[in-house]
Amino acid sequence: MVGVPSAGGLCAAIDGQHASSNTKLHAIYAYFFLGFTVAKIATIYRKGTGTISRWISRYQETGVVSRSSQRSNPKFSPLQRKWIFEFILKNPLSFLDETRHAFILEWRVNISIPSVWRIMAEYKLTYKVREIGSICLSLKVRPHFRI
Repeated sequence: MVGVPSAGGLCAAIDGQHASSNTKLHAIYAYFFLGFTVAKIATIYRKGTGTISRWISRYQETGVVSRSSQRSNPKFSPLQRKWIFEFILKNPLSFLDETRHAFILEWRVNISIPSVWRIMAEYKLTYKVREIGSICLSLKVRPHFRI
């Protein structure tokens, strides 16, 4: 057939990938509701029994199947993070590199642009919020953010 990969190619493609959250949920469902053994699930999904056991344990402990999200870099203190937040509120049209440069001058500590971006995300400072802040600044109106 045209367009259908060979079984070996398909299996090889599956073996090298991380399982999606949907796949993990199906495996957990098979374990709890269909009564499949860990070994049987591992065979079906072409994963090791230890992997399936970790999925089940993580689900029992946390109630979620996805891997933990990346935590914020603890390199910067809460005071430094708040400084970035306040700097952006005072200078809503500043670029990320300008915020970075001002931070370095203020704190004498290096910070990367992705770190500035992550700290902005922690405070839910999207470009839309910054745009509203700049409009309020130009109108001399105090912005009201729901954070």
